[in-house]
Amino acid sequence: MQILLVTHYYSTHRGGVEAVAHRLAIALLQDQDLAVQWIASDSDPVPPSLPGRLQCLPAASWNGIERVLGLPFPLWSLRSLCRLRRAVNECDVLHLHDTLYMGNLCAFLFARMARKPVVITQHIGAIPYDSRLLRALLELLNRTLVRAVLARAERVFFVSPAVQRYFQAFCSFRSPPVYAPNGVDGELYAFAGAAQAVATRQAAGRDARRPLCLFVGRFVERKGVALVLELAGALPEIDWIVAGDGPMRPEDARLPNVTVMRGLEGREIARLYRMSDLLVLPSKGEGFPLVVQEAMACGTPALVSPETAAGCPAVREFLFTEDVLSKDAAQRWRSRIDTLMRRLDDLGDMRARVAAAARAQWSWEVSGKNLAAALGEVAAGTVSS
Repeated sequence: MQILLVTHYYSTHRGGVEAVAHRLAIALLQDQDLAVQWIASDSDPVPPSLPGRLQCLPAASWNGIERVLGLPFPLWSLRSLCRLRRAVNECDVLHLHDTLYMGNLCAFLFARMARKPVVITQHIGAIPYDSRLLRALLELLNRTLVRAVLARAERVFFVSPAVQRYFQAFCSFRSPPVYAPNGVDGELYAFAGAAQAVATRQAAGRDARRPLCLFVGRFVERKGVALVLELAGALPEIDWIVAGDGPMRPEDARLPNVTVMRGLEGREIARLYRMSDLLVLPSKGEGFPLVVQEAMACGTPALVSPETAAGCPAVREFLFTEDVLSKDAAQRWRSRIDTLMRRLDDLGDMRARVAAAARAQWSWEVSGKNLAAALGEVAAGTVSS
């Protein structure tokens, strides 16, 4: 069975959606009867060392909108859209990660024209952008264009119950939507206790006596990078690592207690999780971020928004939360982090329980098997309504 996978970027862009798409595509290949073609913007290199049954077809595109405005919306060339249409015609099932991107929308249109079945994994719902205009525009598009696409897909998966509830409030589906959490690579993101965290920090040349907070994510507005830098400036007694890539430049803040790290791969990120006392992610409009799952698998507690925590109720008791939308959000987060860093022994004692909860909930192998079964049902026309 030939699966056509369409995303806005490849995983080398280092965003959460495309990272999930990459891991799920590899997990799908546990089924020897499946092959995957992956089409995404050529804004970034094709991921290296892919299995033979996972073929990448980069789409020539212009990514100026993200570079200028921080909005991830690559514009595909006409030739790339023609290539996309041919790939849709040749596939057995089209799999889209999120909806509201040029390539994804065109792929859906081509699939309807060719009468090819469509499976959608929806990661994102409403995003409370700072701009009132952007918030209103996204809400309008979700309630019109995205609603129309989701309603016509053969199967829709949601990575978060919160995102699922958001769309179910105004969208109907051809078959019951399914909550499908992302997996985690348990070998790569392995547990580290408090003593190992200190040892890893010392091996990296850091002062193990100073608390260490970590941010991992795209350097864009909705991830809360500006708030992280504000917190770091207000809490100079805490060391901070800000890891990721994107158009924002946290380096320009020039804070002495902040280390900005770009271009890191999985093993390097895993080492950061294991050495840190707390993951700090004041993001908005998330499903349930993969970085929270990875940090928890390493045993690292996380401080997130209540909205993000609602993305996985099963681990809610292991997450710290503070509101990111209130006017006093910075003060709230500062106070909470200050309190937590004064209780490092308690955070250290949590690590084993946090990692155990992650192992119990998330597995790429299970996620891949469930998705493969759903794709097979869709291709065979046996999806229940």
